[in-house]
Amino acid sequence: MRAWLNENMWLVGLASVVLVLFSGYGLLKKRRGEKPNSSYKTGNVYAEKQGYQKTSVRQTGNLETGRTSRRRLDQLKIKEYFENADQEPVNPVRGLEAGGAYYRLLDYQKAAECYEKAAEEYALLSGPFSLDRAHALSRAGFVFDDLAEYEKALKCYTEAQAIYIKNDCQKELADLEYYITSVYWGQGKYEEALELLFQLLERKERVQIKALPGDARIHQLIAIVYQSQKRYAEALEWHFKTLEIKEKALGKMHPNTAVTYMNIATVYRRQGKLDEALEEFLKALPVLEKENAFGTEHPITAMLYLNIALVYADLKQHETALEWCFKALPIQENVLGTKHPNTATTYLCIAEVYAAQKKFDEALELYANAYRVFLSKSGEAHPHTQECRSDMRGCYDESGRGQPFEEWLKEQTS
Repeated sequence: MRAWLNENMWLVGLASVVLVLFSGYGLLKKRRGEKPNSSYKTGNVYAEKQGYQKTSVRQTGNLETGRTSRRRLDQLKIKEYFENADQEPVNPVRGLEAGGAYYRLLDYQKAAECYEKAAEEYALLSGPFSLDRAHALSRAGFVFDDLAEYEKALKCYTEAQAIYIKNDCQKELADLEYYITSVYWGQGKYEEALELLFQLLERKERVQIKALPGDARIHQLIAIVYQSQKRYAEALEWHFKTLEIKEKALGKMHPNTAVTYMNIATVYRRQGKLDEALEEFLKALPVLEKENAFGTEHPITAMLYLNIALVYADLKQHETALEWCFKALPIQENVLGTKHPNTATTYLCIAEVYAAQKKFDEALELYANAYRVFLSKSGEAHPHTQECRSDMRGCYDESGRGQPFEEWLKEQTS
């Protein structure tokens, strides 16, 4: 199993997990009426084919009372937003509220639309350089970043940045710089991300502005960038700095702290310390699954399932690895969609297991699915796209197919 798969790449909210802790994430394909791509199977089909139980991620009746009440309030906010659209055609405040409600209800595309519309309405009411417009643009950028729509995120952030500069808003500018580093990381621009992160740290120490992004957030993203660069010793150093802050401020059973346990475990796994990795993952599991945290239908929890699967795959326990993959995949496909890099990462894990089991047809189909996602979201030069292609080539060669690989790959991407 290739170590790069366990990078938590595009993990929802990793860069800003404090802000999204109790927020939903993702795009519900069934809500926007999009039909599944018929060129490949869904996770549930694969699960049923392999004899695993089909998973439903929309069983809202099982949610605790508090979360159910919040869901109902959000649904009422959305209903109110549309009912008042005719009476108050321009009401950006309601747009922001509806955007937040959609976000928590895991309808990310609608959230982005509401935030963008609110930004347009603030421009009409208060002018193009109003701070309210900048705040709405920042929220839209945050959503697009989590959707891996990086160019749209940067566009929103750049427009907001110009407004904050004009109004001399230092705290908001610093927050935006932090969010921009998250986009750079997603794009594979690791050096640019690190440069900006260390500038933020230096500025915070120099001017001693407590309102600047917290050390834990900055430390966490520095660690993740180092992890992406395979600089594991430095990654662990910064992860443990993050952990010290979180355990002191939040306690060991807080979901934010659990995310750091998971990050540390990913480094352990890539160092071949599989027992330590599994211990840390399982430590995080009950914390993240709690309904007053992320719950069992959130993409962050799904990524934890995937990370556990990767450890079992490394241990050659293939059936156990697939069980955990098929816990993660339906969540990702239903919430994020089939064309999100998180989902593609799970396709890769399953493909690796199938390849190890000599199920080359199934493996190559999933490799091709993942490659198309990475190619469209990150481009051909991104490290993940390149390594996916390399792994797919290895599987193709082992399968003994007569058709030249490049010819076959062109067919898959045309």
